[in-house]
Amino acid sequence: MNRGDVSNVNSTMKRLWRVTEVLAWTAFFAFAALVLALRFWVLPDIERYRGEIVSGVSAALGVQVKIGAIDAGWDGLRPQVGFSDVRLYDREGREALVLPRVENVIGWRSLLRRELTLHSLAIEAPRLVVRRDAAGAFYVAGLKLGTEPGDGHGTDWLLAQSEITVRGAEIEWRDELRNAPPLALSALTLRLRNSGDEHSIGIVARPPAELGSSLELRAELGGRTVNDLAAWNGRVYAELGYTDLAAWRPWVDYPVNLRQGQGALRVWASLRNGRVTEGTADLSLTGVRASLADYVEPLELVSLEGRIHGRALDDGVEISGRELALVMETGPAIPRTDFQIVWRPQAGGALSASLIDLEATADLVDALPVPLQLVHALRELKPRGRLADSRLEWSGPFDAPTKMSARSRFSDLALRPRDGVPGFSGLAGTLEATEAKGTVSLNARKAEVELPGVFPAPRLPLESLHGRIE
Repeated sequence: MNRGDVSNVNSTMKRLWRVTEVLAWTAFFAFAALVLALRFWVLPDIERYRGEIVSGVSAALGVQVKIGAIDAGWDGLRPQVGFSDVRLYDREGREALVLPRVENVIGWRSLLRRELTLHSLAIEAPRLVVRRDAAGAFYVAGLKLGTEPGDGHGTDWLLAQSEITVRGAEIEWRDELRNAPPLALSALTLRLRNSGDEHSIGIVARPPAELGSSLELRAELGGRTVNDLAAWNGRVYAELGYTDLAAWRPWVDYPVNLRQGQGALRVWASLRNGRVTEGTADLSLTGVRASLADYVEPLELVSLEGRIHGRALDDGVEISGRELALVMETGPAIPRTDFQIVWRPQAGGALSASLIDLEATADLVDALPVPLQLVHALRELKPRGRLADSRLEWSGPFDAPTKMSARSRFSDLALRPRDGVPGFSGLAGTLEATEAKGTVSLNARKAEVELPGVFPAPRLPLESLHGRIE
């Protein structure tokens, strides 16, 4: 490149820089002029623009709106407009909602979008009714949420605002689909933050005293419109302070028939395409009465603590527990354990547990929806002892597996004799087995073997027992 070319390039760059500088200063002065106009002419005389403001709010929400008083100020460099005595009307012209005070901080994006866009919206002390009718349609303060294309315009507009805060609200939930009594929540605070299709929501409220001390809900969700809730994904968190879980049954569907139970509860759930696909619950409950199936005995627990996790699989379900401990009304307590159950009715599954107390588990089985063959076998064998680091896996149906493997460590193991098979007690060792072969290693002291019908004294005490059986 010669000197002439270099000179031309430099000259062009200087001109571009000068044009950019002029445009930047022009934009700055235009913005400054706009701010000054708003500060000294528009906002001090905001009442002159009442008609345009009411029309803009009505168009944004998709409902008729009336505003009692309007005032204006500044939140930093953003104009702030306050509404008092805001009234929303339904499609029949009936008053549906009264808001004592609404604070709006207007975003400068409104200039680019040519529609009302808020940096923040704060609503003070609203009182409203949220209802689900017998057909499953939802209403907020008499205003129907969108179920047809275009019906959710107002709700979608709210989801497009940067931040919405509600303080000191009183909400009444009426579920006509469940035919449930009204549920009132007071001292409710809500914060909704939106960024495109990503939405973060937090709710803290006080339920009626007979239902509990506190309620907290949080959610991180992704979705574009309320007209297509089936496309939403994300996670939801709920926490209940000390509460009577059974008292919530009119409004909540539990996975089991919960008749009684008090305590604290925390729940996490994952949503995929509008459906719950995974859930985790931290439990600290007392006085639990529940039925896990219609054909089993009620489950009666003095206490239940730990974490339970459930996940839907394409062809089955996975259930696991962590640090789970149960104290039953009758029988020994079940010590803390971690477990996992993978159940695929046709493909196979797996059972594993860090610790199993056989005697306590046998007492619990009567309340579990397990095969009757297993229940009868446990009643006859009367197992005792503990299994540690146990795992059972199988392929194919549970009652006719094509492959199987099992392993466990056991201590103080005892079984009653049955069908010619000797009984024993005090055994310790390890077990590894497949559908083709198995190995048992024994390392026990003060054990007994019971051989009824073989010796006059069927119990044979053994000072020690060591060996390997294959």
